[in-house]
Amino acid sequence: MMTVLIIGAGALGSYFGGKLIQEGVPVTFLVRSGRYQQIQNEGLVVRSVHGDFRLHPPILQHISPTTHYDVVFLTVKSYHLPNLWDTLDQLVSQGSVIIPFLNGVAHMDELLTRYGPEHVLGGICYTEATLLPSGVVEQTSPMQELVVGSVSGKIPGVVGSLREAFARQGVQFTESQSIMTDMWIKYIFLVVFSAATTVFRSSIGDILADEQSASWLSYALEETITVAKSLNVALPEDVYSRIWNRIQSLPLSMTSSMFKDSQRGYPLEVEHLQGYLARQAWTHHVQIPRMETAYWALRPLALGQNIAKMA
Repeated sequence: MMTVLIIGAGALGSYFGGKLIQEGVPVTFLVRSGRYQQIQNEGLVVRSVHGDFRLHPPILQHISPTTHYDVVFLTVKSYHLPNLWDTLDQLVSQGSVIIPFLNGVAHMDELLTRYGPEHVLGGICYTEATLLPSGVVEQTSPMQELVVGSVSGKIPGVVGSLREAFARQGVQFTESQSIMTDMWIKYIFLVVFSAATTVFRSSIGDILADEQSASWLSYALEETITVAKSLNVALPEDVYSRIWNRIQSLPLSMTSSMFKDSQRGYPLEVEHLQGYLARQAWTHHVQIPRMETAYWALRPLALGQNIAKMA
């Protein structure tokens, strides 16, 4: 039977890992000390619009050098990736396939360069879930979808097993034939949405209701698409209208996880999101005044103020 290791038991890892466990898939979580104690004491607790559950999965703080996992879900924040290279090296040497569900696209360059497309797939997650300080995961969206694809076009057989297991749990699991395009479309949306809500400290409804901030958002979206095109990303012709329509259809009260983390004093994925965009713009001589300003405004918040709470 397929074996799965999930690195990180935050909101997404806990929710989707829990779905696999309920289908009888052997799932192990690799977590840091604080989360280890929470799960050991209280179990893996999820409150969801699709049904609550409490599970007691195997949890580790370190992996055995000889243990093999068919699939590794990488569900940590992007700023934790540099601390995981030794672990990932070990897992890939044992034949694991890594599926990162990280925000943005910068991590794909690093993972593919280090391990090659035979060991790395692209992954996208669509849902709304939050890990509360108590350790409980709240999943609040009817949407629960994973998108997975290979940059080489060769999908390993284990992906079919994942699709079948998730389907039985009502999770939409899509195999993308253009995963990097799909990841860039989500990244363009996320980098602009998270910048606007965090810099303006407002919900998307308040931003769209104000003529000046709505204009800023629209121009920022255009800037970001221009950067993607300078990198020869294969985007659909209607990418602007597609993303703008999505932004306008969001619940008016919605904010980004970056905004919520900034309110809690947690570290932010600024370098992986807005920083990556700015560096690509500078390299390719693309002018992005609004998004560059957002990057400089967010950069001092990147390290957070309550780092100890993230242990």
